[in-house]
This record gives sequence, structure tokens and C-alpha cells, in this order.
Amino acid sequence: MNLCRALAALAVLALLANAAHGLAQPDVEMSVSASAQASPPGGEVEVRVSLVGLSGAQEEGILHVSLVRAGEVISSASPRLLQIPPGEVTSVSVSLGVPEDAAPGVYAIRITLSMGGESASRELTFYVSPTLSQIAELAMRLTAVDERLDRLTQVRGDDPRVQALSALRESLSIKFGELARLAVEGGDPVKAAKLYEEISSSLDGMEGEIDEVSDLRIFFWSFSRELDLSLSFSPQLSLEFWTKVATASIWVLLIALALFPFYSTGYNTLATLVVRELGLGEEALESVNSRAVEMLKRVQEELRVASSMRGMVMVALAGALASVGMMADNVTAVIGSMLLAPLMSTFVAGAVGLALYDVWSEGRPLGLDLFYRGFRVGIKGTALIVALSALTTFLTRAFVPVRVTEQLAL
Repeated sequence: MNLCRALAALAVLALLANAAHGLAQPDVEMSVSASAQASPPGGEVEVRVSLVGLSGAQEEGILHVSLVRAGEVISSASPRLLQIPPGEVTSVSVSLGVPEDAAPGVYAIRITLSMGGESASRELTFYVSPTLSQIAELAMRLTAVDERLDRLTQVRGDDPRVQALSALRESLSIKFGELARLAVEGGDPVKAAKLYEEISSSLDGMEGEIDEVSDLRIFFWSFSRELDLSLSFSPQLSLEFWTKVATASIWVLLIALALFPFYSTGYNTLATLVVRELGLGEEALESVNSRAVEMLKRVQEELRVASSMRGMVMVALAGALASVGMMADNVTAVIGSMLLAPLMSTFVAGAVGLALYDVWSEGRPLGLDLFYRGFRVGIKGTALIVALSALTTFLTRAFVPVRVTEQLAL
């Protein structure tokens, strides 16, 4: 028992000795100062260090000077080996550079003297002032936050968090105006560095808050904003419209997933199972396959007509007629364009080809070919209608002004 106590006492004494050694300071009096309190990125500051040896013999030490921010060393000067005679003042000046990419804000100049395993440190508060280009980048960040906050305000203006963000943005506008004035007039660089860091930190927080508050409604609002402005849609109508589009898209996906077992089974596979279940012979199966081939050939002929030059001209005319009809609120023109356009037949042909994708004729997958061709032609026709409708609207808006009718709004 006594032996254990003695070992424990020795361990405690060893820890205390190590702690005392770590806390030991060189027998030197040190004072520090800097030539400037602030500097822009790429600048330089002179750090002056005065040392007085307090021991009875000459000492040798190594001086380290570095620029530090949040505990991280940003830049360092070359270490200096010093001879410190007793009772005399030893002065040294060290040039410390500020990196070109240093962010404006509050830093610390750390001066450390190491002598015989002991060290002493001093720190000076230092500021990196912003340049005009950095202020311009900050202005771009403010603009981006303005755009996102505007979307939030339009959709969720009653949310207390959005209102708080708007109030914070107003205060940042005032601070940024003061920062810009200081930069243009060459004012206090320390105040400019503090303002820049405060604005930048607030923007970081605002961007995080906006990410948390944003949802799918903001996404659809952003997507439709330019269209809404060009057509003078009200925010409420726009939000309702794009919400319906999103809901319909989700329902289509859910229905497609629910019906996957049906359309993932090939026509021939299903026909074979039914024929066997009913106990019919191979003749019945051949009859089913021949009817499928006949149906695909009829659809193929319809698709050929729709994808010909005549069909594309009809699609173009229908798009132009529908655009003018919508702008003029002319129901007859809109219905006429629907009857004129053969575009729906291309998608129907693709759907039939998908349903009969495993039907072959003359050594090739007739159903699969029809599926690809039908939807390819349909997409081309849709692109043609959208492009021509936009062109028609642009050319005719001076003669047929846009009217926000119920059809356009809903």
C-alpha cells in the first residue's frame, strides 16, 4: 500500500514539474509594436520588437512573427536568430507580408520568442482592410441574396423568419453604403475591415436561413418568374399554376410506378399466357400476333403522315394560330388549332409502340421502332410549336396585346 502511494506521489510531482516547465518564461522583457494597425491584401507591416535580457549572461533566442486568424497561421516571416546581452536593449524590425487572397477582417500578429526550451508570446490586433474589388464581390453577394429574398417575400411574406431576414437586409444596406463611402473616400481602414467582416458574416447567416426557409414553392416561383413578369401574372395565380403542375407531375410518376407490372410485361408474353390459360392452340397465338402487326402498320402510316413535311407545316400553322387565339382570347382560333395539329397522333403512335414493344415483323422489332420514332417526332413537333409560338407572340404583340384571360391564368 505504501509503495503504491509513493508511486502516485512521484507521478503527481512529475506532472507538476512538466507543467511548470511548460509555463516557464524566458528571462527576458519583451515589448512589441507595429508600424500600422491595418493593411490591404498584398500589403506589408513592420513589426518592431524590443528585448531586454534580465539574466546575468548573454542569451540566444529565435524570434517568430506570424499573421494569425481564428488560430490558423495565414503568413509568417522568416525566423530571426537573436543574441540578447544582459541589461541591454536589443531592437529588431521584422517585415510581415499580408497574402493577396487574405479576406478582410480582424487578425492577430503573433510574436513568439523561443529560448532554451522556453517561450514567450505577445499578440497585436491587426486588420486587413478591403479592396475595391473585394467590395464589388460583396455587392454581388448582396444582390444574389436580394433576389432569393425577393422570391421568399413573394411566396412567404407572412412568415416571421422572412420578415426578420428582410429587416436584416435593410440594415446591411446601410452598413454597405457606409463601407462603400469609406472605400471611395479612403477613410478609416480599421472601420472598413470591421464593416466588411460584419456584413460578410451576416450574409453567411442569411444564406443559411434562406436555405432552411426555402421549399418547392420557391423553386417553382423562381422557375416561372420571368414568364410571369412578361405576361403580367399575379404572384398568387403563378403560385397556384405551378403548384398544380408539380402536383400533376407527381401523380403521373405515382401512377406510372403503380402500373409498372402491367406495361413491363410484353404483349407476346401476356398473349402466350392467356392462350395457354384458355387452352387454345398455336393458331390463336399467331392470330393475335398478326392483329398486333396489322395495328402497328396502321399506326406507322399515321406517324409517317404526321412526320412528313406536310405534317410539320400543319404543326407550325397550328402553333401560330393557337398563339394568336390565346392572345386575342379567341376560342374559335384555339379550337381550330387543336383540330389542325396532328401532333397528338405522334405520341399515340409512340404509346402503341410501347404497349406492343415485343412484336416483331420482317425480322425487326416493329413495336420498339415505332415507340422511338413516335416520341422522337413528337418531341421535335413540340419544340417547333414552342419556338414558333414564341416568335409569333413576339412579332404580333404590337398588334394583338396580351390579355390575361382565364385560359392563360389557369
